[in-house]
Amino acid sequence: MKPVTPPRSLINISDQDLRNESDRGFTRIYQAVNQINQTVGQFADAEVPGPGAPDGNLTVFDLEHSPSPATSLKLFLDTGTGGMLVKNYTLKDNVITFTVAPAAGTLSAYYRFQD
Repeated sequence: MKPVTPPRSLINISDQDLRNESDRGFTRIYQAVNQINQTVGQFADAEVPGPGAPDGNLTVFDLEHSPSPATSLKLFLDTGTGGMLVKNYTLKDNVITFTVAPAAGTLSAYYRFQD
């Protein structure tokens, strides 16, 4: 059965009014998505901290952003046999300081951050 739609003249809505209402609806959706993004933040996946790769001597590395929350930061060190979760570091803003320099390999960081 086909639904019955009354002519626009019967419900007193012009095309312009429909467009305006549609625009208001999209604006509300856009605002809601922005609120969610501000709450949840963004994600950094497999970021390689600088200034260079771990070589057994470097103890300080920088991230592009400050992890928020700080506990979201997960660091993995791949020395050629697969990545291992690293926990022997401190974090201040976007600076990672290792208590013992990580072995030569590739360091990858995963974390959330706010703009």
